[in-house]
Amino acid sequence: MTVKQTNPLGGHSPRWGGGMRWLLALGWLAAHAVCLCGQTPEVRGFWVDAFHAGLRNATEARQVIADARAGGFNAVFVQVRKRGDAYYRGGLEPVATDVASGFDPLAELVRTAHDTSGGKARIQVHAWIVAFNIWNRETAVPTQPDHPYRLHPDWLTRNRTGITWDGSNHAFDPGHPEVQEHTHRVAMDIVSRYDVDGIHWDYIRYAGREWGFNAEAVARFNRLRSRTGMPANDDAAWLQFRRDQVTGVVRRLYLDATRVKPQVIVSAATIAWAPGITATGQFPSSAAYGTVLQDWRGWMEEGLLDLNIPMAYFRQSERAADWSAWSQFAKDHRYRRAVALGMGSYLNSMSNALVQARSTRRPTTRSGPADGMVFYSRAVPATDATTAQFLTAVSKPGAPDGVATPLFGELAPAWEPAWKKSPTRTHLLARAMTVTNTPMDGAVIELRRFGAWSQRRTTTTDANGWFGVVDLDPGDWYVRIPAAGSTPAQVSLASGVVGVVAAPTFLDEAGDADADGVSNLEEVLAGTDPRSAESVLRIGAVLEPGGVRITCTPRRPGRRYQLEVSEDLGDGRWTVVESSVGADGAVLASDKPDAFVQVRVIPE
Repeated sequence: MTVKQTNPLGGHSPRWGGGMRWLLALGWLAAHAVCLCGQTPEVRGFWVDAFHAGLRNATEARQVIADARAGGFNAVFVQVRKRGDAYYRGGLEPVATDVASGFDPLAELVRTAHDTSGGKARIQVHAWIVAFNIWNRETAVPTQPDHPYRLHPDWLTRNRTGITWDGSNHAFDPGHPEVQEHTHRVAMDIVSRYDVDGIHWDYIRYAGREWGFNAEAVARFNRLRSRTGMPANDDAAWLQFRRDQVTGVVRRLYLDATRVKPQVIVSAATIAWAPGITATGQFPSSAAYGTVLQDWRGWMEEGLLDLNIPMAYFRQSERAADWSAWSQFAKDHRYRRAVALGMGSYLNSMSNALVQARSTRRPTTRSGPADGMVFYSRAVPATDATTAQFLTAVSKPGAPDGVATPLFGELAPAWEPAWKKSPTRTHLLARAMTVTNTPMDGAVIELRRFGAWSQRRTTTTDANGWFGVVDLDPGDWYVRIPAAGSTPAQVSLASGVVGVVAAPTFLDEAGDADADGVSNLEEVLAGTDPRSAESVLRIGAVLEPGGVRITCTPRRPGRRYQLEVSEDLGDGRWTVVESSVGADGAVLASDKPDAFVQVRVIPE
């Protein structure tokens, strides 16, 4: 017998003034240096913008953390990338011009915030980066010669007439491949070099549907959609293309940041403009989805953010219904992630700011309370309160809203993602490249899980060929990159380990990497490593009284095989004799001792 083997506006505004105040609260700190075991973890944060005092020197940075502790906060969201500049050292962009010589604001913030000596509370530091807005002067240029606005005018987004100034900012175009790469590198540089607790997106969107007409972005759209000319502002395919560009940036950063620092919190300040909505079906008509092309509901459903912070900036005295509606929607649409309500306290009296803050702790009919709250901002916390008065109002009895219990009467542990502290899922991040080392733009990638072959997932590559999937079930996954021109289809066996971002290596599916006579595709389907001859799919024949036992190795859970015979290889006909053979094999009757035998892998 012959044995053969085969297988086949939004954003944060800097315009309001307000000074920083020193709040001396040593007695309060001593009283609150207690066990937090009984308190529910909650995000208690405020934004610290770089247009006001707070990040320019060591005294200001230390005061930011002192204020957080004094007010009972456990997280600060500090603007370390304002407009193409850096409030940290050694990065890819120039240090901001108002930072003291030799001073590293982010390093000082992290050091002070994480110092728990003497019973001090640990404060989370979330590095707030403005994604695409790159310069906020219409005609004047940055003084730094290495500012990205001066280096890369070809990266700027435009409207159909070629204008780059949107009335407030010049912005880089999310659809330009180099913009995607540079923005990602800026964020990852911070994650990799600083002990930040989180990375926080802002302006991760377009200014409006009339923007995005950078020549390279339009050329990509036309190439991928087999189109020509300039699309209309409201062309449905063009709108979706631009949403996908923003989502691609968010997806890659989530996966890469998780790969480098598994417990880092990825968050975003998202758009929640009037009118407020409460139902899923209303989101496509929202300004977030329809105007600035920011599909944050989709991000939450896919798991691309750990923490959503919708900027529900409304005057409680005028638009309480909008606040209530967005609050409900955000709580009901966190999916398997979390939400902290972003409050425009600068628009409200301290009393009304507290009304909104307390409402974040109320559940909806479908969901529980929010996972926390974030005030905008530390510099201008309310219309009638200084920073010092604000810190007192949230942490001491006698609050101006008349409620006896202070908002932050007791310290609470900082919120941390349960799915990162005790992960149960795995993730994947990889890159699709052609034979000429060119990124494969817009390629649809297929994934299937061994043991549950019907579990099919698809994702699409970004402008630089990167693709990824969040929250896969653990186990082995078949991953296939389609053929493109002269580049053959590529396959990989991705082994999903809980809490780890897999980075599989791809091989031509028709190739034979280990020269063992079994194709890469065959070995991947069999659950073996195509690069190692030691793990080849093998077929063995053992003589038994009832015939010949055909065995298949390796013995991988979830693998089934199909046994076929042929008496004449020339006619190409194979007869199935066993349709579901396990790894231990099957007995083939010896009435055809000269037959050829092959074993095919059944994917599932």
